[in-house]
Amino acid sequence: MRWVGKPVDAVTVGDVRSFLGLCVDRPYRYRNHLAGLKVFFRDSLGKPWLVESFRFPRKIVKVRNSLPDKVMLKRFFGGADKFKVMLFS
Repeated sequence: MRWVGKPVDAVTVGDVRSFLGLCVDRPYRYRNHLAGLKVFFRDSLGKPWLVESFRFPRKIVKVRNSLPDKVMLKRFFGGADKFKVMLFS
């Protein structure tokens, strides 16, 4: 593999860890690289022990700090009635 400078059979857990260390700043990039490496080593090479200790990062949930105002709530619930009529008629 190019990023390690070794043949595929000689790659170690430390090599995978050092490669994934380059992607730590962006969780989605780390997740995508890890998913690809897991499939490659587990399914293609038959070496699942190289990547089974790595875990996917948790998804970050953005929480709104404010509640919707009355106008937004009226618009939402008014649309919900129309949706029920369309769905159940």
